[in-house]
Amino acid sequence: MIENNELFYKISLEDIKIILDKCHAKTLKFKKDEVVITPGSFLNEFGIILSGNLMGLYDDYWGNRTILTILKENDMFGEAFALSRQLNVGVSVVSVSDSEVLFIDYDKFINLENKQIIKNMLKILSEKNVFLTSKIECLSKRSIRSKLLSYLSDFALKKNTNEFKIPFNRQELADFLGVDRSALSSELSKLQKEKILKFNKNEFKLL
Repeated sequence: MIENNELFYKISLEDIKIILDKCHAKTLKFKKDEVVITPGSFLNEFGIILSGNLMGLYDDYWGNRTILTILKENDMFGEAFALSRQLNVGVSVVSVSDSEVLFIDYDKFINLENKQIIKNMLKILSEKNVFLTSKIECLSKRSIRSKLLSYLSDFALKKNTNEFKIPFNRQELADFLGVDRSALSSELSKLQKEKILKFNKNEFKLL
């Protein structure tokens, strides 16, 4: 599975083993709801999910929670904080299910002489920047309807289909968009009555 990870694109299995050894790679297991990264921590390593699912969360000073991202098997996380050398403020990563994560020491990683893996890391960081730009554009909308339609439209365009399943339940979608759950449910019902979309739980069809 690691061989198919974006980070190791065009890198042989033999070289991957050498890289992981040089970077002091280690695997850790987490139970469901266990915290993988705590707010206020200083990260000197990043992770790749070997199994299970994780969720990136942001809690502000007053305890309001926003879902930043859903992380699935083979996804990478923590590299931006490790690279910036900044204290992780407010961001946590929680295991949604029993999971196993491969952690790689970032200081050892950036001193690797393998140019391909550095190129791969830059590509991953660029793609995540594009995703965050897209999310900012969505959250900048003033109304719940505009935020919701912006998110669903972007999802449909990326999947190249008008029928799709989103990775959130209703509460998680509300947290992702930064809106009230009941208000979100009300807006969804209105959109369905207006025949703009159809939905069943987390399955959507744009009309």
